[in-house]
Amino acid sequence: MINNFPTLFRPTLGILDVQNDVSFINSINRLNHEMVQIVENISDVYIVDYMNLFSRIGTDNVFDIRYWQIGQAPLGKNALVPLGREYGNYFRALSGKTKKCLVLDCDNTLWGGVVGEDLPGGINLDSSYPGSSYRSFQEEVLNLHDRGVILTLCSKNNEEDVLEVLRNNDLMLINENHLSTWQINWDDKVTNIKRIAEDLNIGLDSLVFIDDSEFECNLVRKELPQVEVIQFSKEAYKMKSVLSECGFFDSLTYSSEDRKKNKLYQSEVKRNKSYKVAGNIEDYLEKLRIVIDIQTPHKSEIPRLSQLTQKTNQFNLTTRRYTVGEIEGFIKDPNYDIYRLKSRDNISEMGIIAVAIIKYESDHALIDTFLISCRALGRGIEKSFLHFVLTQIHKREKTIIAQYRITKKNKQVETFFQNHGFIVQKKLKDGFNLKFKELFKFPNWIVVDRKGIND
Repeated sequence: MINNFPTLFRPTLGILDVQNDVSFINSINRLNHEMVQIVENISDVYIVDYMNLFSRIGTDNVFDIRYWQIGQAPLGKNALVPLGREYGNYFRALSGKTKKCLVLDCDNTLWGGVVGEDLPGGINLDSSYPGSSYRSFQEEVLNLHDRGVILTLCSKNNEEDVLEVLRNNDLMLINENHLSTWQINWDDKVTNIKRIAEDLNIGLDSLVFIDDSEFECNLVRKELPQVEVIQFSKEAYKMKSVLSECGFFDSLTYSSEDRKKNKLYQSEVKRNKSYKVAGNIEDYLEKLRIVIDIQTPHKSEIPRLSQLTQKTNQFNLTTRRYTVGEIEGFIKDPNYDIYRLKSRDNISEMGIIAVAIIKYESDHALIDTFLISCRALGRGIEKSFLHFVLTQIHKREKTIIAQYRITKKNKQVETFFQNHGFIVQKKLKDGFNLKFKELFKFPNWIVVDRKGIND
């Protein structure tokens, strides 16, 4: 992490300075631009934007001339906490602790007013104040949507009234196509937030909940401490900045899957509904017509693989976090194999949803990483992927060793390897090592795309 150059000092030429191409201000801007060009070509180096951060705080709040004269330490105390938060956003992203899903209340949050009282056409969303504050907030919500954040609604309302607003109010920027799922009813919000997490098959600790009601916010904080809660301010004009600066959704990678994340989760909700009406699990899986494509990753896919290692928690056998540069290193290293899995079915394309990393040592092969996105679980994809990985390793005639490292979130996969031909070899403080014994049967409802797969 390197800091770019802020403009802390008043230029020596005063108002004339910015008119000159080689002036202080323009030289700083040029340096920052050149820094971006350099860093673009170096994996795992990130710029901390001092220029933008200090502009927001204000130079007079950042620079302390007394500290500069005493010890050439120009940052005043008013700069330290905001700067710490900014670094914290990077650390959160690198450690896989960013949030995935934004859960929004509707009345006096997504729009001004109460739709049940003001009617769908009477809510406050026009271009003048205070309606403009809610539209501004929606702009930032859509920005997060385009960055891959899952959007959902949790509102105590008549569902028909809210859907009327989403579908027919021309002042609304957000519509139902932007939403992966919603719970709009008169049940308590704790129950509805749990339903949202279940619909999406993600952990409660992946959610950020925004509501204007102090009661609702406090209730969710108490009953669901895993959920991050933001109370919508009575000064609605502040909320765009609150949402943009919270850093809960900041990521150091951006992939093609992010651009269509809500569509992918909309499809997942459809799959869950199909499962509920199916006669049995076998009929459901057969009707899905699942196709998998397994390959060593293309260079353009590396950011997505890094993202999966950093964000996947539930079905992740070792939960090792890897950066883009580390993934690149594995691909180049002859002592490693790395595979990615894409999947599709008769509902939608699912994109890259699984990663396996194998490390070859003198007498054995270690399955260093084996993970699959939570939205693809329960269909045998994980089983078919492991079958492929074991078959590939077997070609090298190595003893196969796997690991399970326990975390707070991956308890559900504790026996995954034992259930698929492995026996525990050695217990560890945080899990155990396993040795492969017997290959299992490949799921007969899954089709392999032979045009892509490495045989």
